[in-house]
Amino acid sequence: MYSDPGPQSALPVILFVWGARRILPVRVIDLHIRESGFDLGLTPVAAELEITLQLLKDADLPAGSAGRALWDAHLQVLKIEATRLPSATLADLGLAGVP
Repeated sequence: MYSDPGPQSALPVILFVWGARRILPVRVIDLHIRESGFDLGLTPVAAELEITLQLLKDADLPAGSAGRALWDAHLQVLKIEATRLPSATLADLGLAGVP
């Protein structure tokens, strides 16, 4: 991967999609590729990937950017999902002795 030496806002937004309602802007922190199978021309046909991502939050994204719009949409989904859950106390979670 090569990054643009210019300002961060010039970099493309990298998205981690793990469901129709979970699309988050991220930064790739680390990437390891282990090729484990090859054809007769030594072209890799099997590989394992290990990727470390950092979730970008609203403070990391400039207002009005595509990444910020995705973060705001994700936050709205979280708020909607939170209203669907029944209210619970610590006792309901088996933590009756916790103040």
